[in-house]
Amino acid sequence: MYVCICNALTDYEIGLVSKQGARTVDAAYAALGSKVCCGQCRCTAQDIIDENAQSAAQPMLMAAE
Repeated sequence: MYVCICNALTDYEIGLVSKQGARTVDAAYAALGSKVCCGQCRCTAQDIIDENAQSAAQPMLMAAE
């Protein structure tokens, strides 16, 4: 799904750079070679970044062998 229409950025792209360490919208967009333009995407993009940060912080459960 497109999150940023101005820069044609998708939730996948924002999620990918957040998994690589971007923790703010500006950092994520910079990693993608863009800047926030109109700002309508900022909240949604930050939600995606926050979700990925929470997922990374949760310990992985090991399957019982």
